[in-house]
Amino acid sequence: MFQFVDDILGYREKEAIAMKEEMKKELSSKKPRVLFVCNFNSTRSPAFEAYFKPSTKVIVRSAGLESGNPLKVDKEVIDWADIIYTMTLGMKREIIKIDPTSAKKVGITGVANEDFMGDMELSDLIKIFSTEKTRIFW
Repeated sequence: MFQFVDDILGYREKEAIAMKEEMKKELSSKKPRVLFVCNFNSTRSPAFEAYFKPSTKVIVRSAGLESGNPLKVDKEVIDWADIIYTMTLGMKREIIKIDPTSAKKVGITGVANEDFMGDMELSDLIKIFSTEKTRIFW
């Protein structure tokens, strides 16, 4: 059992290293780099990333604030991004705690967990966000 857990953790660590290597290469691009952040990078931020990834005008990634993510938010990840969108105000505050100089580049999507667990689908909320705030992506 413990070997299985160690294998998974090793895989995630290798995955994170590979992602950061890709991100270093993307720094030379003239396209804006956009980062979507939620706690666990398992539902909301990857959904935003998938929705905006087809845009040819920006480079998009997603990351999480909590440990155990393929890409955990740290100073290096914040520095990579030109624009960061968190899901909630609390997450924005966490980003600014990590890097106080990032305050001007952090926005909020306003998509909390409870928002899409009710009447609206996450894809509907992303479309609303898209039409209101992200003209630069298209």
